[in-house]
Amino acid sequence: YVYIVKGYNANTVSAYSNMASITLVGVENKSVIPSEFKVFQNYPNPFGNTIGSSNSSTLIKYSLPENSSVSISVYNLLGENIATLLRTQQGAGYHQISWNANDFPSGVYLIRFGFESSVTHRTFYFIKKAILLK
Repeated sequence: YVYIVKGYNANTVSAYSNMASITLVGVENKSVIPSEFKVFQNYPNPFGNTIGSSNSSTLIKYSLPENSSVSISVYNLLGENIATLLRTQQGAGYHQISWNANDFPSGVYLIRFGFESSVTHRTFYFIKKAILLK
């Protein structure tokens, strides 16, 4: 940023100051729109009530650079869809959802993400592995 300052008071007006340049560092803006479709690894992973938690839930985070149709489903290793966590339209930004797996047995699960852009109509798919321990 570059600034030039001119001062005023009740009786006088100062001349413009010399140009001052300011660079901001270390500022994090959480409202920034992401630049790409991205899925983060669920946390905790492995998860379950045997590792100090009172329930079997895990947090799933993802980012959308534009308005999109979002579907998030969970599959077992046989390829069977055992849960649909989300199927909706969402705006651009960072999102998260929690999967409560209390009703599922211990095992390895695949979380499948489908994002269809409302702007470009392109579809993106991602898969993350989640390990449930009870």
